[in-house]
Amino acid sequence: MFGLLDSDIRYINNALAKFAEIECGVIFGSRAMGNYKRGSDIGRECGGTSSI
Repeated sequence: MFGLLDSDIRYINNALAKFAEIECGVIFGSRAMGNYKRGSDIGRECGGTSSI
């Protein structure tokens, strides 16, 4: 998925799960479009609530 290993996806999901304020994460850019190349960065956006 997105040219990432299953372990990479788990790592990202586990990191996001540590923050209750994060409600969702979105991957965008070349990885989301499927035209990524080896070494492409991971474009991501996180959304959620803030108690500040």
